[in-house]
Amino acid sequence: MVAPSKANLEDFFKPFHHFGGGWNPEEQVLPPQQEEEQTPGAQVNEPRGSYTGGAYGVGAPPPPPQAPGAAKKGADASAGYNKPGEGVNKGEGLVVGFYDKSCPAAERIVREWLQKVLKSNPYATANIIRLAFHDCAVGGCDASILLDAVAQGDKVEKGSIFNGVSLKGADLIDDLKMRFEEECPQTVSCADAIAFSANEAMAMSTGVRQRPLAGRRDSVNSLATAADQNLASPTATVDQMSEIFRKLGFNAEEMVVLLGAHSIGTAHCDLFMDRVYNFRNTQKPDPVLPLPYVDQLKGICTDPGTPQFRNPPVNFDETPYALDNLYFRNLVQNKSLLLSDSSLLGDARTGPTVRQMADDDMLFRKRFAELFARLTSFNVLTGNNGEVRRTCRSTN
Repeated sequence: MVAPSKANLEDFFKPFHHFGGGWNPEEQVLPPQQEEEQTPGAQVNEPRGSYTGGAYGVGAPPPPPQAPGAAKKGADASAGYNKPGEGVNKGEGLVVGFYDKSCPAAERIVREWLQKVLKSNPYATANIIRLAFHDCAVGGCDASILLDAVAQGDKVEKGSIFNGVSLKGADLIDDLKMRFEEECPQTVSCADAIAFSANEAMAMSTGVRQRPLAGRRDSVNSLATAADQNLASPTATVDQMSEIFRKLGFNAEEMVVLLGAHSIGTAHCDLFMDRVYNFRNTQKPDPVLPLPYVDQLKGICTDPGTPQFRNPPVNFDETPYALDNLYFRNLVQNKSLLLSDSSLLGDARTGPTVRQMADDDMLFRKRFAELFARLTSFNVLTGNNGEVRRTCRSTN
């Protein structure tokens, strides 16, 4: 896979505010302090727009960077960092009920905590699901996404152009980790906190409940360059997206199902504005989009010149808090905001799955739950690898 240059990526992502969040049935515009999300993807196709949704950045500022040598005593600074193809893969070493003796209330704590969070922030499910993908896609599900700094001083994943200010949900995990520490100190890892909360978010969004696998440990390293190489833009081609998902162990059919996470996302107008007003510099809308849909989007995205992050977000489908198959039903009607999503229908490798998911809502919900469990078990650290952090923002 040929990656674009860092300079090109930085230019491309300056306007990006990645997908997530939810739908307010009374209005298209999210309240100013609501949160934002993003999705799996691949390389840049064409520079355009901005994703939105999410929650990171709410509350207190992050702690100062750690001093050199603050990593786990006697450990190489990179020893706990799980790179693709290394460490424990495919969830080996993970079990259901891992904390039944050491922290028996763990799963209940997550469920009650998220129920409370959703009362004030209904977008939290989208934020957490996106955060889990961004953690697992970069070296494995090891909570490297949560670190604010590492001992060797390298730029961490939060600083990647694919994360940055658009990454939401880390503060939610901070809150959950604090609750774990109160109940059973230094027992539940940050990686399991992400996986448990993502599993609960998935259950609340799909209606399909399953007990989470556990036993993950936390990385002591985090590299922005790793995120740059393993996360990608929402305008990716099918080939580019397929390569990203292949490295995670998923085929084309499975990729399509997981991209159904867009069912609870939103996107800022600047992400798809050119599809509405000036597709490929034609001064016309993308001919694939139905004209009534174009008119609907123009009614929301009224000013193509609105500065990034200040234009309205638009929901991916009409059921923003439910991970259902409406996303696929809309794709079949060519009603998609993102160019990457639009490309799925016409490709022989992905089109049949789009139609299959559009025809069977329960099949989609069940398949998503199965595949999401696999995703959150990818390339984990277990046993004596890594550590169990006291706080998710820094190593011990």
